Amino acid sequence: MNRISYVQLWKMNVTDPEYVKAWGNNLRTIRRAKGLTALDLAVSIGVEDKQIRRIETGEISTSLTMIRALARALNIHPAELFKFDI
Repeated sequence: MNRISYVQLWKMNVTDPEYVKAWGNNLRTIRRAKGLTALDLAVSIGVEDKQIRRIETGEISTSLTMIRALARALNIHPAELFKFDI
């Protein structure tokens, strides 16, 4: 029986472009439902709107710190950002 290490499992999830893109699409959906632009969200957490757009399009992944900041700015629990289908 092959065992997958935690590091291998983590790398599969973090580097999966389809997952990263789906996560970003979910962020965009939530942001728009709150009536915010990418610029509004960016300003509220102190980053450039370009960074929000890159996250939403799946161009880049993001950190736990950023996830927490995004959730606070959107007034949601961070878990809401992970509720999507691939």
